[in-house]
Amino acid sequence: MHPKINVILNLFEQINAIPRCSKQEARLREWLQHWADQYHFTHQTDNVGNLCIRVPATTMVLMW
Repeated sequence: MHPKINVILNLFEQINAIPRCSKQEARLREWLQHWADQYHFTHQTDNVGNLCIRVPATTMVLMW
């Protein structure tokens, strides 16, 4: 198995472990904001809780 697949599956497991019923997505949003901060990606949340993470274009391969 390609090493990146393990990284992706690990991220999926972390996200999947966060309860996120309808109208109760705050914990997932916080996790995603923290993830974006780790990679210095800008992000913003609007007044209803929608999250936008801006990932700049690059020719480099990010090793998550």
